[in-house]
Amino acid sequence: MSKSPENERASAAYLCTHLLKVRRDLLTEGAYTPSHDRHLRELAGVTLWKHSEADGKIQGCRFWSHEALAAQKRRQSKELQHEHVFPKKQMIELLFDLDSPDLATVRRLLDELNIAAVVTKTEHRRLGGIPGTRHDVWERYRTAGIPWVDQTAQ
Repeated sequence: MSKSPENERASAAYLCTHLLKVRRDLLTEGAYTPSHDRHLRELAGVTLWKHSEADGKIQGCRFWSHEALAAQKRRQSKELQHEHVFPKKQMIELLFDLDSPDLATVRRLLDELNIAAVVTKTEHRRLGGIPGTRHDVWERYRTAGIPWVDQTAQ
């Protein structure tokens, strides 16, 4: 596979599905330990990062806040941050709650919810305490008063 955004997303979904199956098997066998939980959460987090960064961590990212675009114009790249629109911690919980993880379900969830946006560090802190809403991933941004733009619509 070449390193295309689609291949990167597919690879992340595939690996995430398999680690969820390993988790399910460990639970079924009664062998699941706190170390397994900690390690699998960390690995799930890495797959979520790889999926959300498929188009680019900063440059190439589809969604940008208005403040992030302004910071970029001012050449303040150190103020920019890649942010999971639906919180990564909540995404991991959602994935871990799947009874029978399969590639189609995991891929659909990642494509629908594991969306990234470039925001400023100040905006990222504002978003930090606001939980995500599965049925409206952008609700946190509206609650925090952070407008965004879809760069592909430009």
